[in-house]
Amino acid sequence: MKMTAKELNIFAAHIRKAALRSMNAFHGGHVGGSMSMAEVMAVLYGEAMKIDPRNPQWEERDWLVVSKGHCGPAVYATFAGRRVVDQVYISAAYAKLNVRMFGCDAGVTASYNGGTHMPIEDMGLMRTITEVTLIEPTDSVMLADLMRQTKDMYGVFYFRTTRKVTDQIFEEGSTFEIGKAALLREGSDVTLITSGYCTPDTMAAADALAGEGISARVLNIFTWKPIDQEAIATAARETGAIVTVENHNIVTGLGSAVAEVLGDTCPVPLHRIGVPDRFGEVGSIDYLKGLFGMTQGDIVRAAKSVLTRKK
Repeated sequence: MKMTAKELNIFAAHIRKAALRSMNAFHGGHVGGSMSMAEVMAVLYGEAMKIDPRNPQWEERDWLVVSKGHCGPAVYATFAGRRVVDQVYISAAYAKLNVRMFGCDAGVTASYNGGTHMPIEDMGLMRTITEVTLIEPTDSVMLADLMRQTKDMYGVFYFRTTRKVTDQIFEEGSTFEIGKAALLREGSDVTLITSGYCTPDTMAAADALAGEGISARVLNIFTWKPIDQEAIATAARETGAIVTVENHNIVTGLGSAVAEVLGDTCPVPLHRIGVPDRFGEVGSIDYLKGLFGMTQGDIVRAAKSVLTRKK
């Protein structure tokens, strides 16, 4: 049976969605699995778009081009971030197209894949591109809600996720607002700002601090851009000290974004926790967190240290 390009496109979309549902139910699957299961994609893009996989002279460009308008293949964040910066800038953001990018295995969760596959700068690179919305969901509840919201929104979105199941932080049915922080805990002495994978350790650090009589507010800033300037400035005024905790390079990451807001609104002592200015390496997640100073204990010590700098 001969199908038109339009019919193939519709058919391929159904296959991709079914594949994504299957991998989600299994809580696993290799990134790109939704693409490899849909052999019809080879027909669609070989015929309709003339992309030749045997001659990958422009593999970075073609990966992004093929992604436009799809439900969204997921790739390693190293490839979604580093390899296609110019294509995201020109072919997606500057062209004002409707694109969803999903980068997984973020930061230290790349673990034994090592430094080549450890994206510790992807959000920083994307943060420099105009009109790209950056989101690092905290758990599956948040991801599901944000996916429902963004399906009806137009623009370029970059979602940063892990590959494996994460701790559930939010109750089923919780809703979120893109560009607004989620308040996880009230506090008056210091504010801990985090997102994504680092959220459970940050919450545990707040509990530990409470045991020592230190009241820590916890803000989950899952939207890195546009960032919630109001929530950051309010936390700075009301607690007078801030610690950022991120699974990313601190040179270009969440801590840097928070520092920019503080500099413009309410300068207070700030301590940034995350991957320092260095390459990743092979190791277990616990080993890497210890190596980079990203453990629960490191967060507690940073909070105590920044408190000594309050006026």
